[in-house]
Amino acid sequence: MSGKLWVGTSGYTYSHWIGKFYPPELPRSKWLEFYAKHFDCVEINYTFYHMPKESTVQKWRDNAPEGFLFILKASKLITHSKNINSATFLLHKFLGLVEILGEHAGPVLMQFPPSFRDIEALGKYLAEIKPHHKVAMEFRHEELLGSEKVRQMLTAHNVAFCVADSPKYKPVFVVTADFTYLRFHGSRQWYASSYTNEEFEPFVIFARQNLSEGRDVFAFFNNDALGYAVENALRFRELVLGNS
Repeated sequence: MSGKLWVGTSGYTYSHWIGKFYPPELPRSKWLEFYAKHFDCVEINYTFYHMPKESTVQKWRDNAPEGFLFILKASKLITHSKNINSATFLLHKFLGLVEILGEHAGPVLMQFPPSFRDIEALGKYLAEIKPHHKVAMEFRHEELLGSEKVRQMLTAHNVAFCVADSPKYKPVFVVTADFTYLRFHGSRQWYASSYTNEEFEPFVIFARQNLSEGRDVFAFFNNDALGYAVENALRFRELVLGNS
């Protein structure tokens, strides 16, 4: 049984996409509807900066097109906090908010800062994640990126190791869950460089392998400057599915 490929961008409410993606005459209130005609999922960055209200999450759910998934990025109060007890309490609360999305809930993304290297703290985060939760973790410290122990810990909790590409952090192609999660920040310049087919090749191979083994693959493009995210996301999907 093959998995499903989910491709989207990291956010969709960018004014500089007007004319490049969104028609100039399209009201902002129609952006999600337009976006969903091209993509079946989106990362929400708003939740990284603000813990959302229940009413906000309910509104996202009610406005979601059929079959569309929201991937909420965990609040920085969770991933960037030095108070692990407060952080894990908020993670528990955040995961509860995500459940409001119902069938429109995708994985939760936890993006840790480059300073995070505490494996004991990681264990406490993982303890809050229950079997019915889908969570992906993106690390930016070399020790965690290369740690076999970290991979074993994530595997034990069915948490996906985020395979991320950026100018500073090169991708580590590992599988730790029953789904895989890819993020593209721009290969040469953060958020502002477009990917070539050659640069895509190892990701395409990795995605196809995981799909063939029955795992869903989520891929998100955070290189939103100049509309690269949209162009690259559409191209990546074509390459993986063999439609090019």
